[in-house]
Amino acid sequence: PARPPVTTVPAPATPAVPPAPTTIAIPPEPPPPDDLQPPGEGEEIEAPVKIWSRCDKEGALGRTAEGEAVRCLRGRHGDLRWRLE
Repeated sequence: PARPPVTTVPAPATPAVPPAPTTIAIPPEPPPPDDLQPPGEGEEIEAPVKIWSRCDKEGALGRTAEGEAVRCLRGRHGDLRWRLE
């Protein structure tokens, strides 16, 4: 008996799919320490000031001659004084 001829059918080509991009979550950088943050809008830094000396505006920022950040805060007796942040 005669065999039927064999025909070869090529397999369908699979399209090359590029790998999906990998997303990596990078956490934001932490804010700088308080003494390095710039003053907010409308805030001015007074320098140099002496710690515990009187100040005029509550919440005002200042720096000592040594560069330490200070803020004008109300003390125990109600008077405003320069205190370390």
